[in-house]
Amino acid sequence: MKSASACLTIIGLAAVIAIPGVSIAQMLKMQPGLWEYTSTTTSATIPGMPPSATKAMEGRTMTIRHCLTAADAAQGPLAAMKKNPSCSISFAAQPNGQFTSNMVCKGPQGPSTIVSSGSAMATSFSSTTKMTLTGAQAMTVASHATGRRVGECPK
Repeated sequence: MKSASACLTIIGLAAVIAIPGVSIAQMLKMQPGLWEYTSTTTSATIPGMPPSATKAMEGRTMTIRHCLTAADAAQGPLAAMKKNPSCSISFAAQPNGQFTSNMVCKGPQGPSTIVSSGSAMATSFSSTTKMTLTGAQAMTVASHATGRRVGECPK
């Protein structure tokens, strides 16, 4: 269970950080500053794990804060995600702020796919994400994420 929880945390962070993507940053001119990202697990299915254990994962919320510099805002957090050679990412954004993304990674636990969709503005976003991991520790986890600019970055 501990390895599954660690995997979900890493994938959850990756999904939350990837949401504002390059296209959204360029289209909406995401405002630099201190951002707060919150992700809540809405469902989890892990074969071989007791239903009570996966049910306990539902509703789990993780919140992080990240300073988005002017350079980060211009480039978009998706650029950092593209540095991982074992992942491929496709991203589509509409001028009205709607977006979809699809990230496929190859890893030691097996391949994973993270599909997200939602909406974003210059100071906030909301998305739904479904992560599917196949291989040694197969699982499917769905989550809802939000982000908002909360102020200036600490000096």
